[in-house]
Amino acid sequence: MFLLSGEEFARTKEGHDNSFNAPISLNRLDWRKAWEERTLAEYYKGLIALRRQLPGLGDKSEKAAQRIFEKKSADGVVSYLMDNRDQDSDTRWQTLMVVYNSTGKPEKVSLPGEGWELLCDAYNSMLWKASVPVAGIICAEPQSVTVLGCVRDALGENEFGRRKAV
Repeated sequence: MFLLSGEEFARTKEGHDNSFNAPISLNRLDWRKAWEERTLAEYYKGLIALRRQLPGLGDKSEKAAQRIFEKKSADGVVSYLMDNRDQDSDTRWQTLMVVYNSTGKPEKVSLPGEGWELLCDAYNSMLWKASVPVAGIICAEPQSVTVLGCVRDALGENEFGRRKAV
């Protein structure tokens, strides 16, 4: 994960895409803004901590893309399942579901199988610290990401670790 300096508190550089020769007033970190946006900074802190819990998202191997399956995309909403298992670490969630909603309205997404927990939503990136079970259909808030984890292999795996075709 790569964060731009100040991104965690909504630093924009007023839209300049190359501020190399811009004045220091544009390039400096505004610590007053950081304090005003501390809720956003805490959200980023939770995202970073969550990523450390998810080996599937941290896979840098050549085979990382093979972890992703059942991709769906329609009208500004993208979702996929991801194999989160790792031989070097014990993870609570064997399968992840990531939902990106770029629309301006809430979108309903069906969850496959059982055993899902809400790990992160538009409002709280620390949900993974508590067990927040969800089932059936979830609501992905506008312009947000929702991350869920399956606590047991309730999806039914084949020999490749992928969901069996129904």
